[in-house]
Amino acid sequence: MNGTAIYKYAISKVPENIKEVLIKSEEKIENLRYIIPHQSNMRILDSVAKKLNTNNLYSNLAEYGNTFCASIPIALDDVFDSLKDGDKIIFSGYGGGLNLGSILIEV
Repeated sequence: MNGTAIYKYAISKVPENIKEVLIKSEEKIENLRYIIPHQSNMRILDSVAKKLNTNNLYSNLAEYGNTFCASIPIALDDVFDSLKDGDKIIFSGYGGGLNLGSILIEV
């Protein structure tokens, strides 16, 4: 895979996908406790957060690196004890083959 193409895909399509989830669920980004994306690299995560105009994008990339398909479950485990009833989280996965998907959950 071409790293530049993946970067461009991720920084454009991931925010679009998250915004689509917010629109369909009639939710506002400021009501989210966390956005937990695939922990690919900090350039992508910083760009996604900037495009979404949010600072609640969770990252543990500095601690674990890119753990591929385990990155979202590991991040959820990191924040699990801080969650309260009613907290809302968006998980956003993307990766090989340029697949992507996001989901909103309420604890």
